[in-house]
Amino acid sequence: MPLKALLLLGIVLSTGRIIFAQEKDTAMHIICFCKSDAEFPGGVLAFERYIHDSIRYPKRMAEIGLTGKCFVRFRILTDGAVDKIEILRGVPDCPECDREILRLLRTMPRWIPATQAGIPVEAYVDVPFSFRME
Repeated sequence: MPLKALLLLGIVLSTGRIIFAQEKDTAMHIICFCKSDAEFPGGVLAFERYIHDSIRYPKRMAEIGLTGKCFVRFRILTDGAVDKIEILRGVPDCPECDREILRLLRTMPRWIPATQAGIPVEAYVDVPFSFRME
């Protein structure tokens, strides 16, 4: 009997990310471990470099020296496209920060999708972003 509800099982990785995956089928399959996780082209260091080089620090935050952290979740589709970007917890008192993170994530290049048994699967990735002056 096919499941009508979407069931996702999260795995906490040592990097602090949570990965969810599912297979598209008439029956739902819960995947506990992906053979390979979704990955930014070039890896974690390339992702950090992309964020560092592309971020526009909100002017108001820079003027008052405000710092903060926000947590986001996004989905990597089977073709590597970024989808369903969601702010889980924004920077307190700084909606401009949340908008900037959304802008950055919407303009990211396609990722290398997660795979299970050699087949690309959708994966959710949770990432914290820190705003601080260097």
